[in-house]
Amino acid sequence: MIQLAGYDVYYQEANNETRRRFRDGLKESVEMASRAQVTLAMEIMDYPLMNSISKALGYAHYLNNPWFQLYPDIGNLSAWDNDVQMELQAGIGHIVAVHVKDTKPGVFKNVPFGEGVVDFERCFETLK
Repeated sequence: MIQLAGYDVYYQEANNETRRRFRDGLKESVEMASRAQVTLAMEIMDYPLMNSISKALGYAHYLNNPWFQLYPDIGNLSAWDNDVQMELQAGIGHIVAVHVKDTKPGVFKNVPFGEGVVDFERCFETLK
């Protein structure tokens, strides 16, 4: 499995062209990965392009390839204004692994476990 970061750009401003290149590159990558029988798993990020399972599922439907799956970061899901449990439920059947960290609203990095807003118990119960 290869974990993918859901960024079209990182240090520059996104636009329609960067999004198109991301989509086209993702399609080509999934075709190559499927020939090698390698799963690509998209992480839910600290970036609007891929900040929810719902958005990642949009790409899963667009690609329509079983070698493209999801790798949600439950901290990133919680730091955005997402209904985390609904998002996790929506991803069941496509989630191949999870990234576990704590976050605060709008704060995605360097939050010690137990000092953020992630409801780990509920997340793990939903994923069970």
